[in-house]
Amino acid sequence: MTEVYFVRHAESDYRSIDEKSRPLTKKGEADLSKLVTLFQHVDITSIYSSPYKRAIQTVMPVANSKSLDIIIREDFKERISRSEWIDNEMNLGTFVKRMWQNPNVGVDGGESIKEVQERNIKELKNVLRDNGNQKVIIGTHGTALASIIHYYKNDFTSNDFMKFISKMPYVVKMIANNDEFITMEEIEIE
Repeated sequence: MTEVYFVRHAESDYRSIDEKSRPLTKKGEADLSKLVTLFQHVDITSIYSSPYKRAIQTVMPVANSKSLDIIIREDFKERISRSEWIDNEMNLGTFVKRMWQNPNVGVDGGESIKEVQERNIKELKNVLRDNGNQKVIIGTHGTALASIIHYYKNDFTSNDFMKFISKMPYVVKMIANNDEFITMEEIEIE
């Protein structure tokens, strides 16, 4: 069995609109010690991450504590947006609901949920193939993680996404046998 720990990034500074270089806030940085504690007794063999700064920053302390390099995988990046976030006429809940109502269409002209899901699942299957019977971490993002959960749990909806959208960092553990999904659960961070 392979254990994959998806680690959604810690709180990031939304004043920075550049997705790739958006850093963590001071609170986000302070929360990273909780991840080191969470994983201190887990025999992690590999750590992967989105190429985005906030995802890399989030898994870096765990990588350092385990003396592991972070393997950057482009396809684990967040949904590519074509706007500067959500316009003033639409709140986050409305935006998320619209994304999930038609997962084949990009609400803001950016990637659709389906496109995000396809590239994340393709890369996840590569990680599962390369790490049989190991324990790995993947540094990820909210929409990317939600699309992965939805792939394995068809009943996952925008309402489920909204339940964790403000949780940063957020950890989900998936168990797979080769690339066959077994189970998935949220891991509480102390």
